[in-house]
Amino acid sequence: MRVLAQLTGQLAVVEYPSLRRTTLRHLELVALGPTRLLMVIITDTGRVEQRTVSLSGHGPNGLVDPAVLERLRLRLNTALVGHRAAEVVPVLAALAEQAPADERTVLAAVTDELVAALRPDAEERIVVAGTANLARSLDFTAIGTLLDAVEEQVVLLRLFTSEDAAHRDDVDDTGTTVRIGSETHEDALAEASVVSAAYGPGDAVAHLGVIGPTRMDYPATMAAVRAVARYLSRFLTGAGSSMPN
Repeated sequence: MRVLAQLTGQLAVVEYPSLRRTTLRHLELVALGPTRLLMVIITDTGRVEQRTVSLSGHGPNGLVDPAVLERLRLRLNTALVGHRAAEVVPVLAALAEQAPADERTVLAAVTDELVAALRPDAEERIVVAGTANLARSLDFTAIGTLLDAVEEQVVLLRLFTSEDAAHRDDVDDTGTTVRIGSETHEDALAEASVVSAAYGPGDAVAHLGVIGPTRMDYPATMAAVRAVARYLSRFLTGAGSSMPN
C-alpha cells in the first residue's frame, strides 16, 4: 500500500478482501477454556479472521470436550471448505440436523459466530497510506473535510460499494474506474479525484485506489493503480512472492 502512495504521490486506499465475497479455505477450532474456544477463519484470499466463541447460553452442557471439538472441526471443514458465504448457512443447517447430540452445543455456538462473520453487512476493512500527500497539496480549499472523510472511512467504503452495484460508465476497458469531483457523489470529495480498480483471484473481491487533486497525472496514476491491482491478484492466486506494504 505504501508503494502505491509513493508511486502516485497521492493517498492510497486498499480494501481488505471481504469475508462474504471469498471462499472458505480452512476453519480451525481451538479450546481456550471450559466454555470458550477460538474460531479461526481462513479464506482463499489469505485473509484470516479470529472469533472467540462462548458456549454459554447454548444448552446445559456448554463445555468444551477436546474429542468432540476435533470431530466437529473435521466435519465442518469437510462440509464448508470451497463454499462461499452465501452457501454456508444451508450447509450449516444440514449439519445441525445430522449432528450427534454431543456436538450440537458447540455447533450451535460456532454457527452463530460464523454466520455473524459472513453476514452481508459485516464490517469491511480499509487501510490507507500517504495521508501526508493530501495534506501537503495546495489544490484543496477544504482539506479538513476531506481528511475527516478519510479518517472515518465511511465515504471510502461507499465508493467501493458503488462499484459493485452495477456496471459503471466510468470503468474503462482495463477495469480502472476514474471519478472526478462531483462524479464521486460525495460532498467531501468534491475537490478530489478517485482512481480505483478491483483485485482478487477469479471474480474480483476487493478494491484499491488513490485519492488526489483533480489536476493529478491521470495516465501515470491509472497505470500505477492497475499494476498494483494485478500484482495483488497474482499474489492472492499464489503467483506472487511477496505483498507490497
